[in-house]
Amino acid sequence: MTDTIKPLTVAIVGVFWGYKWYSCELSAELLKLLGSRDSLVLYGKAKSNATCSQTLVPKAVWTPLLYPIQIIRQCVKDHVKIVHIQFEFATFGIPYSILTCVLLGFCRLVRIKSVITLHGPIFPKKVTNDVITGLLPSGSRIPAALAKLYVSSIYLMFSKLA
Repeated sequence: MTDTIKPLTVAIVGVFWGYKWYSCELSAELLKLLGSRDSLVLYGKAKSNATCSQTLVPKAVWTPLLYPIQIIRQCVKDHVKIVHIQFEFATFGIPYSILTCVLLGFCRLVRIKSVITLHGPIFPKKVTNDVITGLLPSGSRIPAALAKLYVSSIYLMFSKLA
């Protein structure tokens, strides 16, 4: 009788600053849980030479403006079944954070399951204007109410797409 269980490839998308960084620790623990036929790939920022360990070296895949296309293309090439996005507003750049929704939509289109972890979540109903304006570039003239709407909209779309 042949084994019908297909190997699983999981991708973790994030910023990998070094072996004690959260995304590296998460990757190491996930690698322990995966079966011997399964694989884990890490997709980091382009032009980054970060290393998590000897066996976990992130691929330099994405840039802030084009990351949805770059990541989904790499997922298809690597036959990824699940993509786990490590998200903070600073991960891809605050103005480009909305493109994470595009990435999640692409995942649905090509039937890749997606998980998103929100690091440092901002809850617009309970947060002060100082926190919201702290997200914006210095000297920004964007009203805090508009920034709150932006954050709320992104979180709502994440909950629908991931």
